[in-house]
Amino acid sequence: MINNSALNTTRIVTIRDKNRPVYLTGFQAFARGAAVTDSGSGGSIYVGVDIEKECLMEYGLYDTGDPVCTFLNKHPDSGITFKDYKIPFLKEAIQLCIKAHNLLYNNFIIG
Repeated sequence: MINNSALNTTRIVTIRDKNRPVYLTGFQAFARGAAVTDSGSGGSIYVGVDIEKECLMEYGLYDTGDPVCTFLNKHPDSGITFKDYKIPFLKEAIQLCIKAHNLLYNNFIIG
């Protein structure tokens, strides 16, 4: 609902800690306008995730190449507020990424 022009991806990063992978961080990427990808070069917005509440955090970062940075609390196209917006199956997605990292055991960090 936040942006329907693209497949907006949940990015999950795991890291190897004492020979086992663990969750490090994650965020949700959202395209803007009629973009069909949620890439940084396309002006996407990146919003942190709260894994305990399985929702978005309050602010998103727009234009990571801008030294000033621009923070938003809602998507500029849909107007939907980020804070507490539920991300379905977030904990399950994190567990899946940890299992996948186990299969790729030679990698220190995977995103």
